[in-house]
Amino acid sequence: MRFLIDTNILIALEPAGNPALHANTDRAAELLSLVHAGGHTPMLHPASHVDIGRDQDPTRREQVARLATKYAPLSMPPRPSAQMITAMGGPFDENSNDWVDCQILSAVALNAVDFLVTEDHGIHRKARRVGIADRVGSIQDVIALLQALLPRIRTAPPAVNARPCYSVDESDPLFDTLRRDYHGFDEWYKRCKLAGRPCWTIEDARGLCGFAMVKPETDPVGITLGRALKVCTFKVAERAAGNRFGELLLKPIFDYAFANGHSHIYLTTRPGNAALVAFMADFGFQQVDARADGGDIVLLKRTVPSTDDTEANDPLSFHIKFGPPRVHPNAASAAVVPIRPEYADLLFPETSPELPLFAGVAACGNALKKAYVSRTKTRSLAAGDLLLFYRSGDVRGAVAVGVVEETRVFSDADDALLWTGKRTVYSRDDLAQMLPSAIFVIKFRQTRALAKPIPLDELCARGLVSAPPQSLVRVPALSIQWLRNLTNASY
Repeated sequence: MRFLIDTNILIALEPAGNPALHANTDRAAELLSLVHAGGHTPMLHPASHVDIGRDQDPTRREQVARLATKYAPLSMPPRPSAQMITAMGGPFDENSNDWVDCQILSAVALNAVDFLVTEDHGIHRKARRVGIADRVGSIQDVIALLQALLPRIRTAPPAVNARPCYSVDESDPLFDTLRRDYHGFDEWYKRCKLAGRPCWTIEDARGLCGFAMVKPETDPVGITLGRALKVCTFKVAERAAGNRFGELLLKPIFDYAFANGHSHIYLTTRPGNAALVAFMADFGFQQVDARADGGDIVLLKRTVPSTDDTEANDPLSFHIKFGPPRVHPNAASAAVVPIRPEYADLLFPETSPELPLFAGVAACGNALKKAYVSRTKTRSLAAGDLLLFYRSGDVRGAVAVGVVEETRVFSDADDALLWTGKRTVYSRDDLAQMLPSAIFVIKFRQTRALAKPIPLDELCARGLVSAPPQSLVRVPALSIQWLRNLTNASY
């Protein structure tokens, strides 16, 4: 596979004699090691030399330009189409930053390379705009993908622990950046401890990997919201990036909000925190016209839709804006999806009869955005369709519900893994074993893990299936309302 490295990755890899200046050098070196270990090719787009040429330090500029020659150049790169330039907001002045971004993203869109590695949030934003976000990743995203391509030794990531915040050691290194960025952090955290605010932690032998704390409020931030849940702190340690711990922390936050009848969830952040803003937007948080104390921006998510919201949103958009677990009350199509126990343990670890809550053994199990892979011949699924996952073997019952985002059929294992790399439990070898049959991939969002499995006899009695499903089974129209009610039921 061919991995195009952006200029910011090159600078981290080739710090021109002063690695202390580049916080990403160690992770970038790990990335490059995995690229070579897998027999892949790191490449550099000619447009990156325009970025290099902007360095005002002539000595460093020359050093980086020379070091860049170690990487295979992308010869005769494809030119961006007029449609792509327009979609990205162009036309652009030649050699401008936007022009460089457009050239590099065109190489991905037109399949000159398999994947682009970049830490530039602007490029990630543009990639989403032109529909290639799943082929553009951060250093840690691509490290996770490359590790999946290697022989895999599965180890369980740590569980999420629900606890009062006074039981958390605030001297943990995870709090260092919060302490640096927010004046008076220690005094504020002391007040939180005295109030006994609830929080969730993810931990390993080195300390905290993730931390989230919430505070129930009424009419906060100067907006009439009613009963709202403020996410006071939401932090994943940099060393833990790529494990989908951010999504793992969102799971108990959403559960808490719905179980306690909060009509809104909100948080505040600095205007320059583009990564957090983009991440939260993917789960229905929108920036509102309000400013918190200190000039922070407010990101708000509603959990209770109006009748107008139901009519104005398609099933997938509705779920993103108001779930999980909520789904569109008029979702018109659904399917029962069989999943073997060993894959259910990875994809839905919180439903496993053997593992503790949220102790997933793969990053995709931590996530809310997942992928299901099969060889089924029933492929007529559309965005917003409901999925009821049936665990065969030991449980013989439904364990989780999802909402379809997108589906594709592949005849090549590398292509399938490239499309699902951030979400799947499968390695390349797993996918290759499905060939020569076509590989059917469903990208979906988990709406909820069921507290208790729904046994096969009840699924049959309610008309969803007539026997243990061996492949994807469409749910009859008369049974879909029951499935919608199951998902939207109050906690």
